[in-house]
Amino acid sequence: METDAPSGLQGLSRGLAVLTALNARGPLTLAGLSRELGLPRTTLRRIVTALIAEQCCLRLPSSALYALAPGVARLTSGYGPGDRLTAICAARLPVLSREIGWPVALAVPEGLIMRVRVATDFESPFALARMRPGYATPQAETTTGLLYLASLEPLAAKARLDDIYAARWRSRLRFARQEADDLIRQAREAGYLVLERQFPEASLGVPLRVAGAVQGGLVVRYVRSALRRDEARARLLPRLLEIAAAVEAEVEAQLATNGAVTGS
Repeated sequence: METDAPSGLQGLSRGLAVLTALNARGPLTLAGLSRELGLPRTTLRRIVTALIAEQCCLRLPSSALYALAPGVARLTSGYGPGDRLTAICAARLPVLSREIGWPVALAVPEGLIMRVRVATDFESPFALARMRPGYATPQAETTTGLLYLASLEPLAAKARLDDIYAARWRSRLRFARQEADDLIRQAREAGYLVLERQFPEASLGVPLRVAGAVQGGLVVRYVRSALRRDEARARLLPRLLEIAAAVEAEVEAQLATNGAVTGS
């Protein structure tokens, strides 16, 4: 009689199905995997536990989402730059957040949006808003998205902005087109971006490059009444740039060991 316990060829098949779903859809919860694969959550919990032990899967901090981990590179070339950044930042960002106190996040581009892959909002006592991994924002209205757009060739950035402002979103974009153009120019010139609007929180972000192309960004949010812009830039930017450089170096080391991968 068949049981839910993964064993033998059935367990191998189900484990590969989980990896395939995570590779195709990005980080998923057990409920999401259950919908994708038609398996009970109890079965999937045992499968992902086994995959975590083999370093092929990880659970994102402060989240119910599971993502691919570096061990997948032993099996497939489908482990892309965004997945590598996610696995590295899942280990590094909680440490950084405890050090500086403020919430830190990794976001990667997907189509016209930026998708949060790692966030430490629930580990920081100073986070006013609480973002979880999986949160998505149009690229034209987020710090990391504007940094990503700034990394593109001007004509490519313009074409993407045209698509973003022509798309239907649930709410109006927070920046007018001219504002977005100005912010992209600032990001292109400075190599980082600070966003301060009418909100209590401001954000400071830096890009993450893999093989010469921006594949994501790191952002730290801080309360404007606690840190002035210049103070935040002086205290937070050097550490954020240092972590970004370390993350990029770790990705490059992985690529040198495991070979080039396709985009994520």
